[in-house]
Amino acid sequence: MSTLEMYLFGPPRLVRDGQTIELGLRKALALFVYLSVTREPHSRDKLATLFWGEEGQREARANLRRALYRIHETLGKAMLATTDETIILHPQAAHWLDVEAFQQLLSHTGAVDGPTHVASSEVLAQLGKAVALYTDDFLAGFVLPDCPEFDDWQFFQREGLRLTLAKTLDRLTTGHEARQELEQAIFFARRRLTLDPIHEPAHRQLMHLYARAGQQAAALRQYDECVRVLAAELGAPPEEATTALHEAIRSRRIGPAAEASVTAPPPTIAQDLRPTPAFRHNLPTPSTPFVGRQTEVAAILQTLGDPACRLLTLVGPGGIGKSRLAIEAAHRLAQQPDHNIPFADGVFWVALNGVDDLGGIAPAIAGAIGLTFEGSAPAREQLFRHLRRRRLLLVLDNFEHLVDEASLVAELLAAAPDTKLLITSREALNIQEEWFHTVSGMAFPESVAGDMPHDDILNDHTLLNYDAVQFFTQCALRAQPGFSPLTEAPHVMRICRIAEGMPLALELAASWLKALTVEHVADELARGLDILSARHRNLPERHRSMVAAFETSWQQLSAPEQRAFAALSVFQGGFTLTAAQRVTNISLSLLSNLVNKSLMRRERDGRYTIHELLRQYGGQKLADSPDEEQQVRDRHCQFYGAFLQARQVELKGEQQVEALNAIGMEIENIRLGWHRALAPRGEYGERSHLVERYLDALFHFYDMRSQFRLGEETFRNAVRQMADDGERHGQIVHAKLLGRQGWFTFHRGESARGRTLLQQSAERLLALGAQADAVFSLNYLGAVCRHMGDYAAARPSLRQSLTLAETHGDRFGMSVSLNILGQVALLEEDLTEARRACQESLAIKRAIGDRWGALFSLLYLGDMARMQGDLWEARRLYEESLAISRNIGDRRGEAICLGNLGELTESQGDFATAADLYRQSLTLFDGIHNAPGVLSAHARLGNLARKQGDDSAAAQHDLAVRELTYGRQAVLLAPDPFVVKA
Repeated sequence: MSTLEMYLFGPPRLVRDGQTIELGLRKALALFVYLSVTREPHSRDKLATLFWGEEGQREARANLRRALYRIHETLGKAMLATTDETIILHPQAAHWLDVEAFQQLLSHTGAVDGPTHVASSEVLAQLGKAVALYTDDFLAGFVLPDCPEFDDWQFFQREGLRLTLAKTLDRLTTGHEARQELEQAIFFARRRLTLDPIHEPAHRQLMHLYARAGQQAAALRQYDECVRVLAAELGAPPEEATTALHEAIRSRRIGPAAEASVTAPPPTIAQDLRPTPAFRHNLPTPSTPFVGRQTEVAAILQTLGDPACRLLTLVGPGGIGKSRLAIEAAHRLAQQPDHNIPFADGVFWVALNGVDDLGGIAPAIAGAIGLTFEGSAPAREQLFRHLRRRRLLLVLDNFEHLVDEASLVAELLAAAPDTKLLITSREALNIQEEWFHTVSGMAFPESVAGDMPHDDILNDHTLLNYDAVQFFTQCALRAQPGFSPLTEAPHVMRICRIAEGMPLALELAASWLKALTVEHVADELARGLDILSARHRNLPERHRSMVAAFETSWQQLSAPEQRAFAALSVFQGGFTLTAAQRVTNISLSLLSNLVNKSLMRRERDGRYTIHELLRQYGGQKLADSPDEEQQVRDRHCQFYGAFLQARQVELKGEQQVEALNAIGMEIENIRLGWHRALAPRGEYGERSHLVERYLDALFHFYDMRSQFRLGEETFRNAVRQMADDGERHGQIVHAKLLGRQGWFTFHRGESARGRTLLQQSAERLLALGAQADAVFSLNYLGAVCRHMGDYAAARPSLRQSLTLAETHGDRFGMSVSLNILGQVALLEEDLTEARRACQESLAIKRAIGDRWGALFSLLYLGDMARMQGDLWEARRLYEESLAISRNIGDRRGEAICLGNLGELTESQGDFATAADLYRQSLTLFDGIHNAPGVLSAHARLGNLARKQGDDSAAAQHDLAVRELTYGRQAVLLAPDPFVVKA
């Protein structure tokens, strides 16, 4: 068996073969952590009390069994050694633990408190590997509020490991300093200080190292930071030793020059082998740790390492984190231990936000690298001469207002062949030498396009893997000590989604947690940009609010670009070039300009997207011109109505998959258009005709993608809004909406209510003479009656629908009628009639290309084959249905197919495969909130466990069935556990 990797520095994470494994139950995970770290046998009573002490012993032992079952089921029974009384991590388990690896690395380097001046490079390398494992505190962010004893154990483990880390960082710092490896020593000293920002000796050590490395300004800034932290946290001044060190550095009594004046001892062998002293840099020292974006930093470093790349521009909107990424990448280059580094003469930061024109660029670079201009030669010429033979990286920050002066950049690169440039800008420079890296938001838990939000499928630990969540948590902890994203998960996810991972937006939002709840912040953020204003005095002016950040970009646009961007804000979730041109009349050149200015992105699939906060800002600008706004929104509504109308035929024929994918890509724009159609403005006439353009395709999309909850809500609201439409066509549309609402209501478990709505829809449509439209309502009324066991009511409704469909040439409607009639015959055990109806339905579906409808005909034909003992044919039909459902993306159809295949496999004695199929079915049903399907899957798993003699597992599934059934008998006691689709 492959090794299970367990990461406990930070949120607990289990990985096997590169795949993250989720236990699901938090206490099961905590139990496995406790057993893994202690590696001792523990009595069952002790563990039950530790994790479930607030419950009675009997209930606690039952919960312990449930947790053990989850561990065995997910990780394998070989992980734990259990007896009737004790439990221990199996001594031979294939198990790697980062905490153990950390401790083992240190154990091979001698005593933690031992001498460091003789530390070898091998020892320092071992220590470095150990601290690299310590990515965060032990179980950071993981809490069990109702387990105080576990919380105490976790606290002491965390504090012990932090103390060990602090001592190890001290060893690394002094060890590298003794070897004159000052940049490495500074790196570890800075990390040591982040552990305890009020530890004054750590401040002094870092000040001393900066001074020795020739970074006097950084040393003096570190003193200022020490003074600030001590005053804020302790209300006390620094110690006399710190003040004296500050004065010595200020007067340059400590530094490279001062040390050079001391007579050096004769070189030793160790000194001769010493690597070249670390080169200079003037990089800013961020006040907070860098979070996430490791892949992005690596990509930037890889690009800069390419000999062909001389200029890399990080392009993105204001507040997206370009400068912070550049600082991190530059620091990593400055800390490279190899003396053959590509930038042997230094890495320098050049802030350009105060530079107004071309004439200020050369002096700004000269000031950063310590060059003093002399004589009458032009500054540019002196700078180029100085750089000609130097191997430098220059980081030019905030270049966007100087892009018209980009010719200087090209000239510099030509004059200094060994110098590279890393530039941050809101707009590309558009010169031949330029390489691009587009900076977007940090990774955040997105909504699945057109489907359910990730809230429904994410667990706590998956949530904590997102960079945006980690960054928001870091910011939130400064405003609200003790903040946990796990207890506020839905609201944290909503904030990260609205902000689309934009660091500045997340930081500004988190700053409000001193005064507001997380939910309130999320609600305010959803309303607009007003809440995104600074509550920190030390932020740059351009970052004091998102509006200020965006206003800078807005002012750099021409008037046509401003109008175009404001109009494009009507789109939500992205748009195509065709949509942009039809709705806003934008030209291709204007669109290209907005992309170059980082106000929107062109994705790999050719679609254009605007960051949600930028879109809100553009919407505010559009609202300043009410007439223009109404016209643009009207065109948007009309465009997507026509788009959906064109998909109606495709959804019932051979282009189903393409149509579903196209609608899924545009679903956010479609929902906006749908809402506007229900309350139309302007020039396009009757509301009912516009609503009808959307109605059919929108229904089929929700139905075929198993989005019953969203479908029911959408059509219920539409029925309410259209209720006052008195003209005939409006009444017809209202009755059609009523039928779609009824079908989704039935799927949500309200069978009687769904039947009533479909009955009303059919009666009204027939009364209005809309016979072709009544086919839908009559068919699905028959399906509901069939599910409820009222076959006598189902048959006449279905036969009437079949007659009307034949009269109007509606082959799709005919195939639906025949399929449900076949189901009724099957339930009444008339296999001849059932097969005839389903085969006729299947023939029509295949003729018109309706693969989605065909999968249900195949399912019912498979049931018939199974009933007659033809198991090979049943499997073939089930597997064909499964392939269709997966191709189309119908998760409910897939879940039914898997469950049927499971029953077939179980009947053949292959219990292991059957259990796996049932679990897959359960996961799918659970994901779409289909309670009948979830109940059925648990029931199947419970029965199978009993057959195998696993009473503990059977009891767990029985408990799930009871919990699902409790209070929901009206939904779950239907004769068929599945809601059968036509």
